[in-house]
Amino acid sequence: MSRVLAMFAATLMILLGARLALAHGEPIRGEASLTPAQPRVGEEARIVVSLHGGSSGAPLEGAEVKVVGEMTGHTMTPVEASLVAEGDGGQYSGTLRFTMAGPWNLRLQIAHQGEHAEQVIAMTVLEEEGQRDSSTLRQVFSFTLEGDPPPYPLLVLGAAGTLIVGLVTIAIVRRGVAAASEVSR
Repeated sequence: MSRVLAMFAATLMILLGARLALAHGEPIRGEASLTPAQPRVGEEARIVVSLHGGSSGAPLEGAEVKVVGEMTGHTMTPVEASLVAEGDGGQYSGTLRFTMAGPWNLRLQIAHQGEHAEQVIAMTVLEEEGQRDSSTLRQVFSFTLEGDPPPYPLLVLGAAGTLIVGLVTIAIVRRGVAAASEVSR
């Protein structure tokens, strides 16, 4: 029976560890860069978003990152891009092509394991002609993913519960067999 209790304790520790590893609501640090900082109408602008999460600062991999560009003060079709992961390291990139000069808001939509967040970056698109700042616009931000926590802890809990019931059943059957063999002696 002590073996069953040890298995139960080990399973409980695994469950607690899985729940802590999958804790949601931890702050995420991000940095978005747009090159050029002031794109011209019709010109492609490259956007790179870097995401790092939790207290460890580990790269946030496996996220879905979408950028929706909306011109402020106008009701026009937004420009959109789904960013693609650049290998490991929590970096996502893509391009946007702006359709009109003036002030724009870039809405970063970030989803990860059933949770989501948005971050807004203000920027300006210039006319096709004229001087501009061709450097990179950088914005550092912090946010918390919100929504339903991932279902993994529930799956682990269900599997562990099944394991515990199985182990207890085996222990009871063994005890019954041992008792029966004692009586037959």
